Amino acid sequence: MNANTKAVHLSTGTATVTPSHPVDVDTPGSWDFVYSAGVEGVQARGGIRLYVPPGWSVPKLDDPGAVGYTSVSVDSQNAVSYRVYLYSGRWIAVELEVGSLAEGDRIIVHYGDPLKGSSGALSPRVPTDASEFTLLVDTTGYFNYTKLPESPTIDVRPGPPYRFHVYVPSLYTPGQKTAVFVQAVDRRSNPVAYQGTIEVDGGDSAGAIKTACETTELRSTMVDVELAGECPSPVSIRVSDKERYIEGLSNPSIPAERTGSHLYWGEIHGHSSESDGCKSPEFYYQYARDVSHLDFCALTDHDSVGSNSNVEEHSKMMTDETWERIKRITNEFNSPGQFATLLAFEYTQTEVEVVGHRNVYFRGSDAPLLRCWDSRYNTPTKLFCALEDYGQPAIVIPHHSLNFMSPEHHPHFQRLFEIYSVWGTSETRGDDCAFSHPTKYHRGGVSFREMLARGYRVGVVAGGDNHDSVPGIRQATDLWRKGRMAQHPGLVALYAPDLTRESIFDALWNRRCYGTTGERIILDFRIDAQPMGSEITVTGAREARTIEITCVGTTEILAVDVFRNGEHYRSFKPAGSSFAETITDEDPILGDCSYYVRLVQEDGHRAWSSPIWVDINDNSHNERGTR
Repeated sequence: MNANTKAVHLSTGTATVTPSHPVDVDTPGSWDFVYSAGVEGVQARGGIRLYVPPGWSVPKLDDPGAVGYTSVSVDSQNAVSYRVYLYSGRWIAVELEVGSLAEGDRIIVHYGDPLKGSSGALSPRVPTDASEFTLLVDTTGYFNYTKLPESPTIDVRPGPPYRFHVYVPSLYTPGQKTAVFVQAVDRRSNPVAYQGTIEVDGGDSAGAIKTACETTELRSTMVDVELAGECPSPVSIRVSDKERYIEGLSNPSIPAERTGSHLYWGEIHGHSSESDGCKSPEFYYQYARDVSHLDFCALTDHDSVGSNSNVEEHSKMMTDETWERIKRITNEFNSPGQFATLLAFEYTQTEVEVVGHRNVYFRGSDAPLLRCWDSRYNTPTKLFCALEDYGQPAIVIPHHSLNFMSPEHHPHFQRLFEIYSVWGTSETRGDDCAFSHPTKYHRGGVSFREMLARGYRVGVVAGGDNHDSVPGIRQATDLWRKGRMAQHPGLVALYAPDLTRESIFDALWNRRCYGTTGERIILDFRIDAQPMGSEITVTGAREARTIEITCVGTTEILAVDVFRNGEHYRSFKPAGSSFAETITDEDPILGDCSYYVRLVQEDGHRAWSSPIWVDINDNSHNERGTR
């Protein structure tokens, strides 16, 4: 047997793949999957199904030039004809129409077939040990497909070191030691082994570091540096290996006294293999904590298992056993002061005319799973009622609302709005960062500004909806189930007194949060010294409001815009990556009034603040104001 071929001898046949050696992530190639019939043979109307697992290029049968183009050949001592089709998107099905296969006859699936002009198929972006190409066979012709006890597998390994991921706290205390997290990664942001010498300096912030250090062995490490208080600009830490020309630049950091609280970063919308994601829940949380170096995280697997799930006889609902496992893993990764996790799931409502996905988050360590397919919870209104009956703190956040979303709202639970994910932004219709990949369930949806216009007081978060199970990844898109999305996964930032599950939840509940398109942009927005998410009261329509904005971008800032009642109010064109401004709004208002801030960088990345609402506590005036 060829050394590059794995074989499993079965009474129903043999499954092989050539070549079978490990492949680097995101690398083109071609593989032959060979089914050899066993003593049972394969009768007419029988055949095989080969599953292409998540992360690998989706197989294509009709376009010889496409990535993932796949062809099939049959080597038989009998005269046979067959048809090839895709079943549920990722199953390559070969069905005998005339004739049968005898023992030793072969069906060969040429995945990434180069002979037809294809550029091959791409391996996943995420390393995987024994990535399984599940093979099912129907030997009888009665549509009784059974899985081979062992199917061909291919190991996917990370690539060589390409850059350093460097993270620092967004807020630092001058004169004290600050931890700098350094991680060597490949070009797809997978952690890799590294050995060499790194240098740490203050990047473009001259004099930022009073002490620096070197290390000679690195996979991931924490480097303590002291940041000086007299830095003339926000600090970004540069880590470099000058011999290998590998480097990385951290997110910006500013003195803590400018905001008076901790600024934490998280991803609260992503998926694992427990629904329609790529990797396990353990991998998901470990990646968020150890690679993306996030402060908090939530896993929002679907309450209904996705149709692309590679699970035998998978349920249309998340099972009780799965929910218990997710709760256990989420609680195990929760570590006060180090890494906070929130228990959550995605309510995946797709019934006719009652559509929309909503993520549900809990404050505690236990919670019920309220499935969208259960008649007790099969509308958002029923979901809200069930949460009322549950009686414990919970938050419901609409997802990709501009794409499709029913109008149900609950002011107590639906306190936040996901303004951005890999699907695009739901800020407003016709925006230049709007959805690039509408789904078949499109119903028109509702935008963030339309929610504000309806009087809904919702704060802002952003997330990934990343199905590659790599939360917080930078400079990448979701290349698995949803195709080549145009947008980066987003992040949510929040101000909280400490890093505990309860404080993170409370900051979200109080709307002390904002969303970005994935970059760790610093944004602080206040009115009359009250933080974003606040509801403040003025005594009259003409009482002036003091608006304070502080922001630091990860690159040059193109524009900072203030919106009042969903309409453009003021715009600023900063020079550089930092901006601070205090303005006074003296225009009279009538009734409640909302403000929020949007930042746009020259590289296209954005940040959106949660709004601040201003109410009038004076019913004696007869003035007509601006609303």
